[in-house]
Amino acid sequence: PKSLALMKRFLKWLTRPIVILVLSTSVATAQKQQLEPEGYGQWQYITTSELSADGNWFAYNISLVDGDGWLNIKKVGSDSSGTHKFMHGSRPSFSNDNEWAAFLIGVSEDKAEEQKKQKKRPQNKLGLMKLSTAEVDTFQKVQSYDFSDNGRYLAMQKYKAEGVESAGTDLILRDLSTGSNQLIGNVAEFAFNDSGNKLAVLLDASEELGNGVHLYDLPSGKVTVLDSDNTSYKELTWNEDGTGLAFLTESENEDFQDPTHKIHAYRNLSGSTQKLVFDQQAFTSYPDSMRVVDYRSLQWSEDNNTLFF
Repeated sequence: PKSLALMKRFLKWLTRPIVILVLSTSVATAQKQQLEPEGYGQWQYITTSELSADGNWFAYNISLVDGDGWLNIKKVGSDSSGTHKFMHGSRPSFSNDNEWAAFLIGVSEDKAEEQKKQKKRPQNKLGLMKLSTAEVDTFQKVQSYDFSDNGRYLAMQKYKAEGVESAGTDLILRDLSTGSNQLIGNVAEFAFNDSGNKLAVLLDASEELGNGVHLYDLPSGKVTVLDSDNTSYKELTWNEDGTGLAFLTESENEDFQDPTHKIHAYRNLSGSTQKLVFDQQAFTSYPDSMRVVDYRSLQWSEDNNTLFF
């Protein structure tokens, strides 16, 4: 009968993939190597990743279960020759103009352990890679960095020197288009505005001499002292369009064990600048039992007419 023949053909077809699967499994089992315990430490895994704005470059960290990892910066779609490997690299970032990659470079686990025994603090370097040529410049003793949003500038903050009580450290401002570096001393905080044409720095020097907030107009090189006083400055906050800046200054008040703060706000920094200061002691309507704290960031409203604290 015709139906019986069809059934036999169907069963023959149905069993064929099973035979292939069994054969494939047998071959794979025969080729598998015995994994020894000492091999576990060499297992690799990806911990962080970063993609350039145009999607043409990709950075990712390879870590080992036991041992020193590395950073790979790779051109998307290229073969292994397009991968650039940096031992002990971390925290990669690409400039928004897709011209540069920056990353921190640490030390080996053995070196870090040796420095720990000597009571020395391990210090990172910074690597700066020009993507078009793969050339890399290295800067010593850099703890943090940031690109301006337009990709033209790179700010690199150095480590604080031993025995210095103030929070300020040296900041290197690099003009990526010219390769020139500018040193700014005693910087506790720094922040680019969103357009990348201004840099605000908060200064914290020894004995509070010269403390204040300076504003750098990057294209012209002009420096404006927004405020200066023998007190602590903190919480630099740009508004969304980069035309307004706010920060706090510490203010002693005998009613509190911890200090309160004055709030400084500057609007229209590219034109006729307006300066506003809020001091709670000057307002009788402000609650006597409350103070302005520094552990919550300042925040501008979208229309730049209100500052929340």
